[in-house]
Amino acid sequence: MTADTVGLVAGSGAYPVLLSRRLLQQGINVVVAGVSGHAVPADFPGCQFRIFPVGQIQAASRWFRDMTALRAVLAGGIKLRFGQTAIAPDRSLLLWLPLLFFGGDDKRLRYIAGAFERCGVRIISPRAWIDDWFPGAGHLAGPSLNRTTAQLLARGVARCRAFVQADVGQSVVVHGTQWTGRENRRGTDKLLKTVPGPGAVLVKMKKQTQDVRFDIPAIGPGTVETAAQMGVRLVAVEAGEVMVISQEKTFQLCRDLNVSLMAF
Repeated sequence: MTADTVGLVAGSGAYPVLLSRRLLQQGINVVVAGVSGHAVPADFPGCQFRIFPVGQIQAASRWFRDMTALRAVLAGGIKLRFGQTAIAPDRSLLLWLPLLFFGGDDKRLRYIAGAFERCGVRIISPRAWIDDWFPGAGHLAGPSLNRTTAQLLARGVARCRAFVQADVGQSVVVHGTQWTGRENRRGTDKLLKTVPGPGAVLVKMKKQTQDVRFDIPAIGPGTVETAAQMGVRLVAVEAGEVMVISQEKTFQLCRDLNVSLMAF
């Protein structure tokens, strides 16, 4: 194994792009298998890059091995919709297609990781390279909490702790004394858009069964912008477990948009 070469299976979003930059900064050769329709070579300067359709795990693994990238990281989202996403499953996935669309996130990602490992590429956690992206407990940005917000936070944390025991989602939103919204496979932004009015609190945690080699709970600038649009007063994340990407921009948006951000 070449110690300074790492494969990156890149889906959509800022996370795989930022991760590739961090790895390059640390002198690591990055070999990117971009998911067709989700990642583009222009976002990964300095990396070896090749596009693969969804489901081409054997081909991507073969390329990683050819490039001496025997370790790889899975990063970024993949949107799968019947009739809209080009899927070309190889033999490693033929029995797995129902799970692709109907299984829980954790089960689906575990199967993908297992398929790569059966093809000779070990899936690893990127945590050692990005540990500073996981804030410790405390107030991070935006206004201080008042009594009402603190009470909503306590209720939200209790609801979220119960919710994350299932392989469904990572976030809840609480509003007023009764309303609670829970994340589904459509993600945190879709959850935020269900908030019935101003003054809500978003709580995000790691799922109990979550495998953080490839499924890291995260927020970023987009989360804060959507939260502000929907009148969310506080975004709260589990300390040391939820990643805050583009931290400087995220913190500044909290200050500009009057959204509190804290880790508990």
